[in-house]
Amino acid sequence: MGTYSTVSLETSQNELNYEQQVRIEQLAAAAPSEDISSSIAEDYQKQIDELKQKLSENNEERTLLRDRLNEVELELKEIKHKHELTLTKYKEELLSLVEERNELIEQQIISSAEHQRENEQLKKAIDQIREKSTEHEHVEIQTDEDIKALYEIIKQQSQELNILNEKNSRLISQDELDRQKKEIEERLIERENQIDNLMQEHTKLLEEIEKNASTIIPKTDNETQTVDHQHEKLFQMNNKLKRALQTIKDKIHRIVNERPDLFNGISEETNERLDHLISIIEHQATQIDLIQIEHQKADEQYQQQIGELQSSLLASQSELDMERQQHILADPSSFSATEDISPAIIEEYQTKIDRLVKSLIEKEDERILLRERLNEIELELRKVLDDQNSTFKKYELLVQERDLLVQQQKFPSIESQREIEELQDELIELKEIYIPSIDEIKSLKQTIQQQSENLTDLNEKNLILSSQLDTQNSSIIEDEHISKQELEHCQSKESDDNECNTWFDASPNIMDKDEIEQQQFHDVDIQCELISSTLSEQLTNDMNIQTEIDSDIQQRKNKIQQIILEYPNLISISNENIFENLDKIMSFINSLQNEIKEIESSFETYRNQIENERLAKMEELKSHETNHACTQTLGLSIVEEHQKKIEKLQETELVYQHEIERLIEERDQAQDLLSQWKKDETKKMNDFEASYELKIRERDEQLTQLHEQLQQLENSSSLPVNSVPSQTSFDLDSSTDSRISEYQSQIDNLLRERITLMEQIKEKTFQPLKANVDTQTIKDTDS
Repeated sequence: MGTYSTVSLETSQNELNYEQQVRIEQLAAAAPSEDISSSIAEDYQKQIDELKQKLSENNEERTLLRDRLNEVELELKEIKHKHELTLTKYKEELLSLVEERNELIEQQIISSAEHQRENEQLKKAIDQIREKSTEHEHVEIQTDEDIKALYEIIKQQSQELNILNEKNSRLISQDELDRQKKEIEERLIERENQIDNLMQEHTKLLEEIEKNASTIIPKTDNETQTVDHQHEKLFQMNNKLKRALQTIKDKIHRIVNERPDLFNGISEETNERLDHLISIIEHQATQIDLIQIEHQKADEQYQQQIGELQSSLLASQSELDMERQQHILADPSSFSATEDISPAIIEEYQTKIDRLVKSLIEKEDERILLRERLNEIELELRKVLDDQNSTFKKYELLVQERDLLVQQQKFPSIESQREIEELQDELIELKEIYIPSIDEIKSLKQTIQQQSENLTDLNEKNLILSSQLDTQNSSIIEDEHISKQELEHCQSKESDDNECNTWFDASPNIMDKDEIEQQQFHDVDIQCELISSTLSEQLTNDMNIQTEIDSDIQQRKNKIQQIILEYPNLISISNENIFENLDKIMSFINSLQNEIKEIESSFETYRNQIENERLAKMEELKSHETNHACTQTLGLSIVEEHQKKIEKLQETELVYQHEIERLIEERDQAQDLLSQWKKDETKKMNDFEASYELKIRERDEQLTQLHEQLQQLENSSSLPVNSVPSQTSFDLDSSTDSRISEYQSQIDNLLRERITLMEQIKEKTFQPLKANVDTQTIKDTDS
C-alpha cells in the first residue's frame, strides 16, 4: 500500500511540474500586454477566495469524515471483539462436538478392528479346517459324525444344566417366599393375640379400678380432690391405652382381612400374629445364608461341568486330529482325492464354531444374570433385617412403657388400700366411743315420747341400712351416716340425762319405761354390731379384690419388664412415664404396620412378576413347539436366554439410537445458531458496506468536483495576461501550484483512507466466509 501511494504522488507531482513549466514558458513567450484590465485581476481574486472557501469547507468535511471514521473504527473494533468471542464460543462447541464425534469414530474403529480380528481368527480356523478337510472322505464323514454327536451331547448337557439351574432357583425362591409368608403370618397372629390379651387385661384393670374407686370416699376435701385428680389421670391414660390398643388390633385385623393367606394356621390373637411376623423376620437371615451357600455350590458345579465339557471337547478334537494324521500317513494317495470336497463342509464347520461361541456367550450371560439376581436378593434381605431390628427396638419400647404404666397404676391402688384401712380404724373408734350406757338411759324422764319417736326413726333407718348392705353399694357412706346419727343420739341422750335425773324420783312407772327403752337401745347396739361386722367383711372382700388387682398389675409389669430386658434397644431410655412409652409403642406399631404393608406389596409385586414371567415363558414355549416341532426337547433356559439377549440388544440399540439422535439434534442446533449468526453478520456487513460505499461515492463526487475546479483554475491561469507583469504572474502561478499541491495531497490522503477501508471490509467479509468454509468442512466430515 505504501509503494502504491508513493508512486501516485510522484506521478501527480511530475504532472504538476510539467504543467507549471508549460505555463511559465507560455507566459515568458507571451509579450506583456498592457491592455489587461483590472477586471481580470478581480476575477482571479474571486476565484482564489472561492477556492479558499471550498478548501475550508473541505477541511471541515474532512474533520467530520475523520470523526465519523473514528466512530466507524470503534464500532468495527467492538463488532470484531464480539465476533471473536462468538467465534471462540462456537469453536469450543464445535471442538467438543468434534471430540465427541472422534470418540464415537474411535469406538467404531476399535469395534471394527475387534470384529476384523475375530474375522481373521475365524478365517484362520476355516483355513485350518480346510487343510484338515483334505483327508479321506470316509474319515471325513466319520469325524463329522463324531463331532456332531459330541456337539449334540454337549448341547443336551448344557440344556439339562440350564433346566436344573432354573428349577433349583425357582424352587428356592418359591420355598423362601412360602416360608417367609408363613412365618410372617404366624408372627402377626402371635402379636394380635398378645395385643388382645393386653386389651382384655387392661379392660379388667380399668373395671376393677373404677369399682374400687367408686367404693372409696376420702375423709377430707383435700384428699378427695387429690384422689379424683389421680383417678382422672388414670382414666385418661386408660382411655389412651384402649384407643391405641384398639387401633393396633384394628390394623392387624385389617391386614388379616386383606391378606388372609399370610395367617394360615394362626389363631386370631394379635400376640400370636406379631410373634409370627417376628419369627419370619428372624428366619430370613438364615435363609440368606442358605441361599448364598446353595448359589455358590451351584456356581461351582456349573463351572466344573463347563470345564469338563471343554476338556472333553479338546480331547475329542485331539483324537480326531490323531486319527486324521494316521489315515493320511496310512493312505497318502487319498490326499489328492479329498481336494474336490465341496465348500458345504467348510460352512458346516463355520456354523458349528459359531454355535459353540454363541453357547459360551449365552452361558456367560446367564452366569452374570444369576450373580446380579443374587446381589438383588441380598440387598432385599439386608433391608428386611434392618426392618426386623427396628421392629425389635420398637417392641422393647412398647414393653418398657407398659411396665411404667403398670407401676403408675400400682401407686393409686396402694393409696386406696391405705385409705380403706384408715376408715376401718375410724369405724372401730366410733363403735367404742358411742356405745350407750345404763346410767344414761335412767336419766330419761320427761322426753320419753321424744325418745320413742327417735327410736322409731332409728329403727326405720336401720332397716334401710340393712337393705343397702344387702345390695353392697355405698357401705362406707351409710356407715358414716349411721355414725352421725349415733352422735346426734348421744347428744340427745346427754341433754336428756339432766332431765331424767330431775324426774327420776317423780314416778315409779317411768323406770319400767326406762327398762323397755334400755332393751330397745340394746337391740340397736346389736344391729350396729351386725352392721360393723358386715362392713368389715365387705372391707376384707375389697382388700382381696385389691390384692388380686395388684397381682394382675404386677404380672403386667413383670411382662413389660421382661420384654424390655429381652429387647433393650426398643426404648433407648426407659423412663417412668407410661403414657410416653405407650405413645412410642403406638408409633412403633403403626410403623410396623406400614412396613408390613410395604413388605406385602413388594411380595405381591414379586409374585406377580414371577407369574407374568412364567406365563410369558409358557407362551413362548407353546409358540416354539407349534412352529418348530423338531425342537421340543429344548428347555426353557435356552429360549429365555435368547429372549433376554434380544431384549438387551434392543435396549442397547435404543440407548445408542437416543444418544445418536441427541447428538444430531445438538449438531443441528449448533448449525442453526451458526447459520443465524452468519446471516446476522452478513446483514450487518452488507449494511456497513452499503453505507460505506455511499460515503465513498460522495467523496468521489467531491474529488471530481475538486478536479473540475482545478481544471478550471488551470484553464483560467493559462489565458494570456499581457497587461500583468511577469513577476506577478509568476507569484500567482506559485500560489496556485501550492494550492494544487495541497489539494493533491488531500486527494492522496483520501485515496489512502479509501484503500485501507476497502481492505478492512475485505477482511471482515473474509472472516465469515472462512467460518462458512469451516462449518461446511465439518458437515462434510459428519456426513
